[in-house]
Amino acid sequence: MKTFVNRFFLFTAAAMFVAVAAQAQTSMTANVPFGFSLPGGNAAAGKYSIQVNRGAASTLVVLRNLDNRTIVMTLGQPLSPADSNESGPRLVFRCGDAHCALSEIWTLNAGYMYPTHLKPGTGEHVTVIPFKNVNAD
Repeated sequence: MKTFVNRFFLFTAAAMFVAVAAQAQTSMTANVPFGFSLPGGNAAAGKYSIQVNRGAASTLVVLRNLDNRTIVMTLGQPLSPADSNESGPRLVFRCGDAHCALSEIWTLNAGYMYPTHLKPGTGEHVTVIPFKNVNAD
């Protein structure tokens, strides 16, 4: 009986943790037609599910490629809404001669910046990809 009670309380605590964590997440999707880099690694082209997990000290962004089922995680530096020159949830990439790098993620209520290490060259431009199917924020 003691084992059952301990398991019941552990299960209840785990369920409460998952419920609280789910409330703190933002889930969206975006179709990225090119491979890109970000501080957490490299990511291939494809349809991405993006989850923003806000914590007390930092914000963890999880990018899940729905085509090849890979995951890339990275920490974002918060941006002020005043830094946005466009509206709407979106991914912002800085692209150079050889590749693109994720530089910003904007949700409905917040923006996050990522340092990019593109080498200066001709043809550097910004590409913006809007989010689709915004579930919550």
